[in-house]
Amino acid sequence: MKNLICAIGIVLLLTSCGTVVVNNDNQIISDSQPQLGAIGFLESQLVLKKALKNYTFKTMVVPSLDKKIRLELHREKFDKKRYAAYLNTSPENTFQISYIDSLPDKPGFISLQLSDRLEYVEGIKSNKELEGYLRDKPEIQSITAVSIAAKPEVLSFFDNAESVFLVYDTKLEKYYLELMENNGSKQKVHFNDLCVFAFDTGGFCWGANYKYQVELKMLSDGGKCSKGLKKKAANVDIEKDYLNF
Repeated sequence: MKNLICAIGIVLLLTSCGTVVVNNDNQIISDSQPQLGAIGFLESQLVLKKALKNYTFKTMVVPSLDKKIRLELHREKFDKKRYAAYLNTSPENTFQISYIDSLPDKPGFISLQLSDRLEYVEGIKSNKELEGYLRDKPEIQSITAVSIAAKPEVLSFFDNAESVFLVYDTKLEKYYLELMENNGSKQKVHFNDLCVFAFDTGGFCWGANYKYQVELKMLSDGGKCSKGLKKKAANVDIEKDYLNF
């Protein structure tokens, strides 16, 4: 029994040290700079000396989206573990963020997540080649949320933002953030000016449409698909799942 308890403790240590809680959700501490909305897969490596798992998101494609995607914005404060996550991603403390645990005034950061997930999925479905590639590959995921640090002058743009959108730049073939204020003015922020120190992912869920065809329906939530949907397109029972959806 003692050995079992020790084994469970080790497993919990290994699986928890690579995450940080943001908005009551566990986000993966990043050792890369994945873009919100990018598609790829998680690669984990056990680092025995640190007794934790390092997770790297391997981006395969940044899908071209015709429409901008509305994001959900949260203004957060660093705590000891979140600050450690930032330093893990930026050992040189690129943005010179100062955190002192004993002081009440803590530095802030921004958390963003896909709000209009259906519009995002529709954008992916417009690329039939990409949709076909995603079939029967449950290990492929999308970046659905990010926690980002930035210089104070960049963070101030978010303080004034009423709405935030994810926009695809056709020339650069990557995303940027469009921030809109109440007066209608816009501010463009590139991911190069941000440090993504934690992120969350969602998989893809498949079901039947009214034409009795298998198609991409939505993103998974917490790694689970909604009732009637499947992680693998091949597992969709067209007759049964169409009636249940």
